[in-house]
Amino acid sequence: TEQDVEDSSIKVMMGAEKRSRVVSDKEKKLVAYHEGGHAIASYYSENQDPVHQISIIPRGQAGGFTMYLPENDDGMHTKKRMENDMISLLGGRVAEKLVLKDISTGASSDLKRATSIARAMVTRYGFSEKLGPVVYGEDPHETFLGRDFSSGKNYSENIAYEIDSEIRTMLDDAYGKCTEILSEHIEQLHVLAKVLIEHETISGEEFRMVMDGKELPPVDAAEIIIEEKPEVVLEETTEVVLEEKPVEDFDIETKQDVPEEDGEK
Repeated sequence: TEQDVEDSSIKVMMGAEKRSRVVSDKEKKLVAYHEGGHAIASYYSENQDPVHQISIIPRGQAGGFTMYLPENDDGMHTKKRMENDMISLLGGRVAEKLVLKDISTGASSDLKRATSIARAMVTRYGFSEKLGPVVYGEDPHETFLGRDFSSGKNYSENIAYEIDSEIRTMLDDAYGKCTEILSEHIEQLHVLAKVLIEHETISGEEFRMVMDGKELPPVDAAEIIIEEKPEVVLEETTEVVLEEKPVEDFDIETKQDVPEEDGEK
């Protein structure tokens, strides 16, 4: 079915669900606010893909994930779009700081991606007002085989300092804007985190219901299905003699017949 294909796609991208892993209530709360921060920061940022699924079930190396579904197959991204991408990526770290008054290692991948976006904006796309429309450094993917050790950075140490400064400025601006968004919508963050703790996984449609102030139906209790043993039907041509044996004549621990007093088994 379509659901099977989607579950398989998520498994390939994120890894198999680790339902056997014991997750404490404290960690579950942290992951719920972290993923909720991503979703809400993206929801209130312009030019962002809609949320497709949110889960706090561990998969692979991740404690949870927020997945987006692109509406258009855009080949190019604008400066504003990339700035909002950084805001969305920093949503998890900001949510932890605002609500839990602490931060965790769960944002390491988010910070790496946000830093990579900021560096590309400065050195490859000329999006820095301070450094201008100049490409700094060589594209690491230009060499066909192996690495071209003869090529190095084509800018001075002073420019390197300016690049680092611009990257830090972009990330600080994105962090500040993300803090404003989540602070303004902190009540929705609390509600979303509560829903994630209860449901563990919600779809994009359910996420939008939460953002609209609607309540999700409660989680149904798992139905216990008891399979009845099929009756054994013997053919008429088969003669079978069944001899009943008292329960007390079977030793449960040794799995052996207990000899009777007269020595016969």
